[in-house]
Amino acid sequence: MPWELLSEKLLVNDVWTISDSPIDTEYLKLEFEDPDQTERVGVAAFSLNGERALTQIVRASLEPQVLEFKRFGILTQQKIGFRPWNPSAQSLRIKVYWWNSLNAATSALFARFTGTYLAARNLAINQLIETLTTKLIWQKFDCFYVFAAPNAADSLLNWKANSFNCTPVNNPTFAIDRGYTGNTTTSYLNTNFIPTAGTNNFTRFNAGFGIYSRTNNASGTWADIGNSGTNISEIRARRVTGISYGVNSNNRPEAATAIPDSLGLISVSRLTEGSISAYRNGVLNDTQTSNNALALEPNSFLIGATRNTTVAPQWFSGRQIAMAFIGAGLSAQEHSDLYAAVQLYLSTIGASV
Repeated sequence: MPWELLSEKLLVNDVWTISDSPIDTEYLKLEFEDPDQTERVGVAAFSLNGERALTQIVRASLEPQVLEFKRFGILTQQKIGFRPWNPSAQSLRIKVYWWNSLNAATSALFARFTGTYLAARNLAINQLIETLTTKLIWQKFDCFYVFAAPNAADSLLNWKANSFNCTPVNNPTFAIDRGYTGNTTTSYLNTNFIPTAGTNNFTRFNAGFGIYSRTNNASGTWADIGNSGTNISEIRARRVTGISYGVNSNNRPEAATAIPDSLGLISVSRLTEGSISAYRNGVLNDTQTSNNALALEPNSFLIGATRNTTVAPQWFSGRQIAMAFIGAGLSAQEHSDLYAAVQLYLSTIGASV
């Protein structure tokens, strides 16, 4: 990636805070220029993360003096001060460049956030997206939501793209860095993602979705994510003893293998016309054969509910949901890699179970 100008300023015997926002960078570069094109001599002090990183004698004349610094990582406090040896009307123009090492998807997401996050979270977000991109999982998503966010506005964003952002219906309860909980009667999140609208990764014969539940409950009626109607795409994280699920199916069978609780990442995939599989925390839990793929439903996916045959929302969940995804089907290895990456991120913000 090229050098990007972070900021610039004309200093006259003062101190300048370069950036109010944390940045993650491999390199920084400073250019010192004399605006009058006459030699100015002084001392520049450069402070990183509250500690002095450099004191440099500056001689800026016709050619800018360039200083480069290697590997800082997350910078949360970046200040630079210029003190001329002869303070009479001496000034110095300083340009600060950074080597933008963020994943492109991370940069696009940061531009959409309404909040300013601490450096550790920014780094964790980039690591999550970078890992999923490297594993070729990110490319398969239509929607990727992290409801465990610092504020409600950002919690509703689709991280994958600026489309299919969620809409709360009937006030599901938002908890900072934990997610959304429905009231089991009327509340849910509408993803606004309709599989039949446009060209999507979620298709009839290749589809997957999942949720991360922070609530342990066995309830036969709670649907945690769904787009059902005439045909069924749905997850009930623990119906009685197992996962109940369908992926473009005519039913929602309960897995024969019991699970101990409804905590963690519950995800499903269809990779062939005739079978579907369910995973708990990245481990294969169940496969249903003779489960032929049916037509996509022309209705939006819901989080914390599903739909009945008249497409009205129903089967409202009371689980707290920290994240969700919708897209193409994933392989067994991809389910495992997805869980590892999501679990690491949620652990960083204290939301993992």
